Amino acid sequence: MKTGLKYLAIVALAIAALTWFSINVSSTEEEEEAGIGENPSARDAFRRLQLQDENGQIPPNALIDAYKQKEDMPFLPEAWSEFMQSSVPALQGSNPGDLKESEPGVLQASEEEVPGIPNPWVSIGPGNIGGRIRSIIIHPTAIPRTIWVGAVSGGVWKTTDDGASWNTTTDFLANLGVHCMAIDPANPDILYAGTGEAFRGNGIFKTTDGGNTWTRLNSTANNPDFHWVNRLAVSPRNSQFLLAATATSGPYDHGSGKIFRSTDGGVNWSSTLTVTNAQMADIRFKPSNAAPEVPDVAITCIASSYQGGIYYSTDDGVTWIAASGLPPSFRVELAYSRSNTATVYASTDGRLYRSNNGGSSFASTGSSPPPLPGTNPYANALWVDPTVQANSNTLIAGGIFLSRTTNGGANWGGDVSSGTHLDHHVIVEDPGYNGTSNQTVYGGNDGGIYKTINVLDPSVGWTSLNHNLGITQFYGAASMSPVAES
Repeated sequence: MKTGLKYLAIVALAIAALTWFSINVSSTEEEEEAGIGENPSARDAFRRLQLQDENGQIPPNALIDAYKQKEDMPFLPEAWSEFMQSSVPALQGSNPGDLKESEPGVLQASEEEVPGIPNPWVSIGPGNIGGRIRSIIIHPTAIPRTIWVGAVSGGVWKTTDDGASWNTTTDFLANLGVHCMAIDPANPDILYAGTGEAFRGNGIFKTTDGGNTWTRLNSTANNPDFHWVNRLAVSPRNSQFLLAATATSGPYDHGSGKIFRSTDGGVNWSSTLTVTNAQMADIRFKPSNAAPEVPDVAITCIASSYQGGIYYSTDDGVTWIAASGLPPSFRVELAYSRSNTATVYASTDGRLYRSNNGGSSFASTGSSPPPLPGTNPYANALWVDPTVQANSNTLIAGGIFLSRTTNGGANWGGDVSSGTHLDHHVIVEDPGYNGTSNQTVYGGNDGGIYKTINVLDPSVGWTSLNHNLGITQFYGAASMSPVAES
């Protein structure tokens, strides 16, 4: 009888926990509607407590060590008999195979299968919402669209049918916190993924086969300078030239930031700028409109920090000069106008700034109070219409919501994010975007990836592309045990 009471107590506690969670979610939604919003730093501090050890550290090889221990443990099929149904499909990447500390990248699946023993774990959702996405890469020519997204808690996911379905080969990547991605303009099968968002990452990963396999760049592995890779950029003139905006701590701490440069596709890196107490946040090469490309011609670059500084370079990122006109602020997001590359925008602290000289100086475009839609250090995104030069004044800015301007930030329309999740992080257009017959734009936020086919219409409509995109962040779990007979 005591055993039965014990299990009844466990069930009661689980129900209480679920009830508390439901109440807490409703409370959070009410707070957001009231304008209070969430506290990202407190949330991230809570999640860090779940990950760190008794010394307050997150071991760099914890994932690999855990799987090594799992491989050494005996497997007893009879213990899982209730799950062993032939109709249960094996989940992709469920068998990491042999684990090696010398291979810190993707852990390859073992070729030896255990007959008659499918994976006991089956995904039950949620299947109608994604998780936080800070990077979206679109194949330049593939139709239906091939898209890669970087999930801050789920690695890299890929679709080859414009978001109708998704899959991943990165379940056993040594670090799943993908903050940023970049694609080689000369070869769309080559992509880079930088790790580390609110929690420490561990370097930069590279694929040369469109994401089927990934390898961590050795020079960035277990390197404190690459624990937070906040943005990556590949030169449009020479795809061997890469830039990385990095930090030695999370965005709410006071570590230093650096810009690293590679001239050999990420094999080696050299630091070209160090900023004390200012983590680097964004970095971009000037879009190239030259045809054909001239690989030996230097190109202008811009970069920004989490503490408000903007820097520009005229020699492919070898040397950097501080830009003027921006007051002290927290995080700066940058965007070039591709139709007029002398125009650069910067969003920070709810204000928009504009440069007409390629990023060497900026001036505010708006009046007080700030017009932007809830931009803050956590959620800050910019998109500039890439078509004719006159459209350099058409922008969408993302914060908690999305808002649009057609006159360079002098005036802003209302909320154009209806149908999406809150907290926007990235906005990119379809490769065939022309502003008329193709007005397709994709956006990433805390609820996954969304798509609109009429971004310039007065009423913008968004569609969720999150079906089976399994990157939702979970904060806890409960175990339901059967009640024993007395």
